Amino acid sequence: MNKKVDLILCLSLGYLGIHKFYEKKIGIGILYLFTVGLFGIGWIYDCIKLGIEICNKKTTTTNNSPLEPSYTTIEELKPIITPTLNDINIVENKVTDKIETTSTNIKISKRDALSNSMNPSPIWNEGTEAQQEFATDLVDNFCNRFAKYLCWGIKDHIITSNDADDITDSIYMSINAIDDAKWWCNKKNTNDFTIVSKLLENDEVSLNNVKKLKKEYN
Repeated sequence: MNKKVDLILCLSLGYLGIHKFYEKKIGIGILYLFTVGLFGIGWIYDCIKLGIEICNKKTTTTNNSPLEPSYTTIEELKPIITPTLNDINIVENKVTDKIETTSTNIKISKRDALSNSMNPSPIWNEGTEAQQEFATDLVDNFCNRFAKYLCWGIKDHIITSNDADDITDSIYMSINAIDDAKWWCNKKNTNDFTIVSKLLENDEVSLNNVKKLKKEYN
């Protein structure tokens, strides 16, 4: 590895970690790339360090045996810079893929959050043990399904995120007030929007927003 080339890369493109890629320190190079040379601190440190190393090397060379001066041109740097820039493009593509994956995870988390917000895991005072177990499953499945409609509504700008939160709060209170498992057992084949309309019959604002969703997705 040519220290002089390393210094030139560090001085010119060190904030992108180019010199680290040249040194085959790919991990540090990626870190420099996305933190602008460790917020400039790592870049400055490397410039000073490489400068000192080259000066020390020149002093040692002068004391031992004189050498012909060596010059580095742009043409000599091209074979080094080109593959390094290709590495950066590969890294950027990987980061973009990661961001897209993260965005997908956020959407899934929003659906789970809405589902959990509207499900109080009700305590049954009425109904047989089998009915209570069945009703619990019906509530879980209903909340998961309806959270999907809420997420679609937010994505398609039919309702706002605040509207979705208000709907889930109202559904939560309504489900929590039903202590008879037979209520859910009797609605096992009922349309989700019909169930929500019954649950939100005392909340006109949320019910109107649900009607917008029903018109679009039912």
